[in-house]
Amino acid sequence: MEPDTVHRHCDVLNCSLNMCHLQAMIAHADGLVCRIPQDKKTWCMQGVQAAWRLGRWDLMDEYLPEADKSLVCSSSENSASFDIGLAKIFKAMMNTDQFMVAEKIAQSKQAMLVPLAAAGMDSYMCAYPYIVKLHMLCELEDFNSLRGDESFLDKTFSVDDPKFLKLTTDWDNRLRCTQSSMSAREPLLAFQRMFYNLSHMNSQVGNCWLQYAKLCCLAGHYEAAHRAILEADASGAPNVHMEKAKHLWNIRNFVSHVFSSHYFDPCRDLNHLIIPSHLQMLSIIHGSTRDLPTYQWLTVLSQLISRICHQNGEVVKTARQIITSVLQACPQQALWMMAAVSKSTVSARKDAATQILNSAKKGCRKGGNVALFNQFPSLIEHLIKLCFHPGQPKAKAINISTEFSSLKRMMPLGIILPVQQSLTVTLPSYDSRDCQGSRSILCTHLTRVLSVDDFFSHLRVKTG
Repeated sequence: MEPDTVHRHCDVLNCSLNMCHLQAMIAHADGLVCRIPQDKKTWCMQGVQAAWRLGRWDLMDEYLPEADKSLVCSSSENSASFDIGLAKIFKAMMNTDQFMVAEKIAQSKQAMLVPLAAAGMDSYMCAYPYIVKLHMLCELEDFNSLRGDESFLDKTFSVDDPKFLKLTTDWDNRLRCTQSSMSAREPLLAFQRMFYNLSHMNSQVGNCWLQYAKLCCLAGHYEAAHRAILEADASGAPNVHMEKAKHLWNIRNFVSHVFSSHYFDPCRDLNHLIIPSHLQMLSIIHGSTRDLPTYQWLTVLSQLISRICHQNGEVVKTARQIITSVLQACPQQALWMMAAVSKSTVSARKDAATQILNSAKKGCRKGGNVALFNQFPSLIEHLIKLCFHPGQPKAKAINISTEFSSLKRMMPLGIILPVQQSLTVTLPSYDSRDCQGSRSILCTHLTRVLSVDDFFSHLRVKTG
């Protein structure tokens, strides 16, 4: 990185802010003020962002005069400019100047109207950062109305205060409605963290850090997540050991994960509940096989098929029973879903699929369905061979009658084409127990395989 490039240094500072490396950001900004004094305003603007998040009001007062020089309201599009507006609001709250607080909040809102309108013309996602800033200003107004005429540095709240409890509940509910991204939630969590810090509510401060750690994990920023977890631990957040163990598991630090015994100790006492819960779950599934119409299992048939070789024998038995009943009730759709596993390269899965198909075939009462079970394996085998058939040298087409005569002789078939419309289940909006069979919930206009053209053209593949 070039030592005198302002843009590059700003990118590094923004990265530190996004990763919540606030102390490092202040140290970097102070160093730049000394090394590149001609751009002091830029560094002070960045320093303000970290100062209020840390509750370092002395630093905020130090940075703010320089950062506020020649600041134009239209530049509020920049996040640093918005943070300078927040710093002015905090300063007015310290001085218990209610008129100035209201004026600065109104100015911050006014400065965002033009960029919000312009971004809203493009898309909601473009406008969302401005909506988050308005969200934050709204929470500032709520906090200001709750503190009264006292300086917010001197005003403390209690968890037993009903007004305070209602305010924090509203904040939590609104936070859950925001986009679960670091850019959207980090400023809101930083403000709440500062608010709880002023009232010495360490557990709530730690909870804010834990929420930030989860956002970092979702974004893949594990170093920032680890730092946030350490902050939460220092604040005395409840259940921080569980989040730490999950974090260690995510980064595949298995040794440290094992040493996180606080996470495993509570789980050890729950071992006696696992077997009863497992049996109860199987009882619920067995009851569903009796009470639910068979076609409803089509919606989860792919998940059931993936578990035909489960480690638990009862799970395997139940899954195979359900798959067999679906194959007998809706063979056209279920057979296509079984096609891949019936040709699996894993012998155990292939054998299990064969057993299920044979069991379903034996239980079929309709002669037409028995024919489907006989035709389907041969059709799949021929289609696989056709896909991998290299064709005759220098030939531009495949002659089905000569090269795949057995496939030609199979026609016509009663098997449907596996298009999405034919395989999709449309569940009824009324009581499913009143549904007569599966005809009303599956497409009635099914396209069947009647014939195969004599010639197939080769697909030309361009190489090089």
